[in-house]
Amino acid sequence: GVFVMKSFAPCARVLDLLLLVLVGYRPVEAWEWLRNLMGQERQPWTAGSGRERKPLGAKYELIALAGGEALPKVELEDFSSELFHSNFSNQRPFVLKGLASRWPANKHWVWLALVDPQGRYSRYSKSLSAGFERYFPASGIDSEQLTNETLFFNDLVSYSPFGIDCPLRQVTDQRGGAAGLFGGNFLPRLTSARAAAHRKGVDAGLIDPGSDSLKSNRNYVIAGHAGSGSLLHPDPQAEAYWNAVISGRKRWMFLRDEDLTSLSAAIAGKGGALVDTVLSLGIDELADIGKPPGHIVERIRESLLHMRAGNWYGEFLPLLVSASITFPHQHVVVEAGEMIYGPPRVFHIVLALEDSIGCSEQIINEFNLEDWVRETGPELDPEEAYLSCEAVRSTWPELMAPFASFCDRAERELRLAVGAEL
Repeated sequence: GVFVMKSFAPCARVLDLLLLVLVGYRPVEAWEWLRNLMGQERQPWTAGSGRERKPLGAKYELIALAGGEALPKVELEDFSSELFHSNFSNQRPFVLKGLASRWPANKHWVWLALVDPQGRYSRYSKSLSAGFERYFPASGIDSEQLTNETLFFNDLVSYSPFGIDCPLRQVTDQRGGAAGLFGGNFLPRLTSARAAAHRKGVDAGLIDPGSDSLKSNRNYVIAGHAGSGSLLHPDPQAEAYWNAVISGRKRWMFLRDEDLTSLSAAIAGKGGALVDTVLSLGIDELADIGKPPGHIVERIRESLLHMRAGNWYGEFLPLLVSASITFPHQHVVVEAGEMIYGPPRVFHIVLALEDSIGCSEQIINEFNLEDWVRETGPELDPEEAYLSCEAVRSTWPELMAPFASFCDRAERELRLAVGAEL
């Protein structure tokens, strides 16, 4: 985040150096210490844009919800790859403290700097400005007019200076090895290998030249105003991920697929006004996607999957408390400078409690590689599957055995579809 000293702004750089030399504080920690000492408030990254919003009210903060478990927060000095792989990797979420707070993004990622055509981000300032202006309504709009309008800049962290500000290589090994804090990430090499397979497939007459070789975005810069958020979802393509908050605060909740179904059944069992209210909180989204009424438990589940994050936290969870409904879940508020890790196939819903900006990375490794290859949509898409199979064949052929027959079938169906020789 950005800290503004009431009467010491001209001396900021001198104070940084003095605190670092005299008392051993890193600059980010020093500002946090001074802010706490002087009662200084953190300024939002949107400060000066004319589009900043006030933080959400108290009703969106954590409430006591039976059946829930607070996510562990692990300090960087207590973290190890052994701890990660034995307790969290592809298993359960957690928050890592003390890493993202040191990144250059903490200094540079403020609205006015990001859109400055003469500044550090001059090459991207036009597209950044256009995105911000589209996704951040004028500041006169109340923060509690909640939307899902969160802005994602796809793969931006792959390029300088964003890759310097948010150094992916500190978190995952970009070549797929074991050097990163969270181990290897196959996705960067798989993305390049899919592009190469796409070119070869076009040359061989197997692939439509107009099709897209990209299966997964590798990373994001994510920005949202107070009140923006996601719907309840697992990340696509069976991907794991990490998400670092540079400025702002975000509330997260996680639940498994089976817990979502049991929660829907518990709500249905209460019947009456509770069911009607829950359906109404998601009914607009249900209508938008044209879902049929269906069985009541299925309807409730679909409503939960299409409920805005603000309604989930501000309206739905208090209803569950009043109705004495419990369900297994995990929850946390991620503060500025903290990073959350999420495993594959776990549902989560996120709400920005303040204007927030951060970065994230999608992760594929040996654990979820097969799921990534097989996930082509509701039905087998031979072209999509063929490209993924060829990407793995050229990068990690030793890992293909569990899905080799799937890849053979995909290539056979693709060749039959285009009339190519088997």
